[in-house]
Amino acid sequence: MEPGNCFAYRGVNRFGVIDNHQCGTSDRINGWFDGPGLKYETTPKFDGCMTHSQGKCFQEHRFVWP
Repeated sequence: MEPGNCFAYRGVNRFGVIDNHQCGTSDRINGWFDGPGLKYETTPKFDGCMTHSQGKCFQEHRFVWP
């Protein structure tokens, strides 16, 4: 995923609580893969908001096939 304009970042930043924000968007995407039991690896691992800490949000999912 490489969103260029994160709705969550904009909203949380507008309310002034970005320093305490934990990204729910990446959790939602991971949930799409967890639901049907897909095996995958995600990089990078991060806490908080990647857009806030690194200036952009990016994550790579690699699926593990049996």
